[in-house]
Amino acid sequence: MTRAGTIHTACIATAAACADLVGWAEPRVRPLPGRRAEQGWSVDLDELHEVAGRALRYVTQVNARNWRWRLREIRFAVLRYEIGQRMARHVDPSPPGMVRRASVSVQLTPGDDYAGGDLTLWPDGRPIVASRDVGTAVAFPAATAHEVGEVTSGVRWALVGWSYS
Repeated sequence: MTRAGTIHTACIATAAACADLVGWAEPRVRPLPGRRAEQGWSVDLDELHEVAGRALRYVTQVNARNWRWRLREIRFAVLRYEIGQRMARHVDPSPPGMVRRASVSVQLTPGDDYAGGDLTLWPDGRPIVASRDVGTAVAFPAATAHEVGEVTSGVRWALVGWSYS
């Protein structure tokens, strides 16, 4: 799924590696204040799980081939969405003193384990629904509008990362 060179997808991880990351995250996930989604944790670069390492390499390669931003770091979190939870349409903002350049989302659960919860992106005003295949990464500029629809059954897990310059 690529439109105008802004949205890039690839299968980067096995179902077993994704399940391992979910197993690690499940007892650690905590609600984020003011949000309906629960965010697991931020993973420092010296603590990368196999899936996060693959996502780091993928977004680095996509950046080198397409955007050529000078990236200085990437931060990861695991997100869990339960029934009734969603992430409203937004762009990924930059924290003070940094510029958020690229975002990446990796599908950690099989798409048939939950209903609803689609990741939808609007790179040019027209929606693109991301693959629900486990292990699939979607890399996109942080300024691209995107959302996760409401989960209506099951639980959706994703690894997300944000790169900064």
